[in-house]
Amino acid sequence: MVKKVILLLAMSLIASSVYAATITITISDTQYDALTILTVTPEAWVQHAVENKANRMINRIVEDYSDKQAEKLTVIEKEEIVATVDLVTEKAKREGK
Repeated sequence: MVKKVILLLAMSLIASSVYAATITITISDTQYDALTILTVTPEAWVQHAVENKANRMINRIVEDYSDKQAEKLTVIEKEEIVATVDLVTEKAKREGK
């Protein structure tokens, strides 16, 4: 049997707007059970991991596109900087295209 872990991510790209994405991953029962050793629920672990990676990428974008240190900015200030970046171009740049 296969278990699905469904994760809802709410990402605020502009201070006044909230966008949500649903990400579904499929893992085996054994994988799911193994993850329960790390945390109460694998869903919580996955959510933390994805949010942490997203926040690190936001900080990298902020530092690449501004003269500010990301750790000194508020979430809203970071969102305002990220909103000015063409994310498609940024992705292509990071992929070396």
